[in-house]
Amino acid sequence: MTNKIPPLPALRAFESAARHLSLRRAAEELHVTHGAISHQIKFLQESLGVELLQRVGRGVGLTHAGQQLAPKLTDVFKQLVRAMEEVQPKPARRTLRVSVLPSFAAKWLLARLPRFMALHPHIELTLDASLTVVDLQREGVDVALRYGAGDWPGVQAEKLMDEDMLVVASPHYLGPLVPTRAADILAKTLLRDNAAVTWQDWCNAAGVGPVALNSAIVFNDAGLLVQAAVEGQGVALVRSVLVQDDLAAGRLMRLPGPVLAAAYSYYLVTPRHRELSDNAQVFLAWIKAEVRQPTPSTGAHRLG
Repeated sequence: MTNKIPPLPALRAFESAARHLSLRRAAEELHVTHGAISHQIKFLQESLGVELLQRVGRGVGLTHAGQQLAPKLTDVFKQLVRAMEEVQPKPARRTLRVSVLPSFAAKWLLARLPRFMALHPHIELTLDASLTVVDLQREGVDVALRYGAGDWPGVQAEKLMDEDMLVVASPHYLGPLVPTRAADILAKTLLRDNAAVTWQDWCNAAGVGPVALNSAIVFNDAGLLVQAAVEGQGVALVRSVLVQDDLAAGRLMRLPGPVLAAAYSYYLVTPRHRELSDNAQVFLAWIKAEVRQPTPSTGAHRLG
């Protein structure tokens, strides 16, 4: 027997036909004609001086020699594929750095990020959660999600969404008797953050005269405020965007009363003097589409 290795196309044709036990499927896999597969296998058999395939009904079967050779060829081709993969450059992971408020990240963005990563698995996303306004240019941030009036210097700011202020509480905190009057709500432990809208603003909108507000806890982070409400620490005056998911899941319920316009909005902020990367443009398009998705109703009610 000669030590000369038969041509690769002939070996590939036989290996595929042996694996599928079909000349037609081998031709489809290798993107050649049925006749080309037959020709290559015939050439291989003549080179080796043995029959490898035999007719079985309308298909093909392996001879004893074919049964010996086929699995070894399959292993060889698998090793070749692995060798090629090892020397080829891996697809570069593209990086994207996003600055975001901790409250917005925890109560809105994180639940939606798996959808982004499923669509763009080669983007390596870094989330910088901070209460401070970062310098996008100096810190190398691609996109920032900020809450405010949209008037930050040196950046491009595009409004992402507005929101309202409403009153919520945990069903476990309220028990069977849900308050329906402003006086009943104000008798509870009152929670709020240090935003511009206060409980006194809510009282004024509800038509309640000057009242001595019950004990209150003020949080410097709106996400902590929402979490405190979920844990049943009191009745909270919250931002509607941050409680969407908790309302939908039943962890919080909307209480009767006025809905106030929040003093600020959410903005997409990008560097003014730096061209947007492809990753940044992909992220901006994705988050805008997420905002357009239907959101659970806040279940607004009027005081009885």
